[in-house]
Amino acid sequence: PDTCRLRMETRGSNTDVEQRLYQSAQNTIAGACQAYGCTYTNRIMGICPTGDGDLDLAKQLAEAAKTVPDFSYTQTEAVQTGGTDDFSCMIEAVREHGGKACYMALFTPLTSGHHTTLFDFDESILKAGVKAFVSAVDMLMQ
Repeated sequence: PDTCRLRMETRGSNTDVEQRLYQSAQNTIAGACQAYGCTYTNRIMGICPTGDGDLDLAKQLAEAAKTVPDFSYTQTEAVQTGGTDDFSCMIEAVREHGGKACYMALFTPLTSGHHTTLFDFDESILKAGVKAFVSAVDMLMQ
């Protein structure tokens, strides 16, 4: 064919890795076009940083969650999967205004992985989540 359309998304274990991957993809496209005498245009549809939260805030949230009897354990850090989403953009916006932010997971069993048609979770954990959030707000306001 005389035209081609490539759509892609890059993700990395942190924002620096994602940016290196993105630049490598751009270099590959440019190199392939140069090798075959083609031209290309690039249109960025959106950029979102990796959702690396503030560890010190995560530790405070874990301490607050320990006061909620509904939880049998707490964990400060979850394995970073390189996920990016609208929330990671909100984390950056909070930081731009001098604040701190992080994810707060409730570790309920899942029927399937995120972003799958079979994804579901046990909604009974939500009450405990609200208790943990209120405990965190109380702790942080002192």
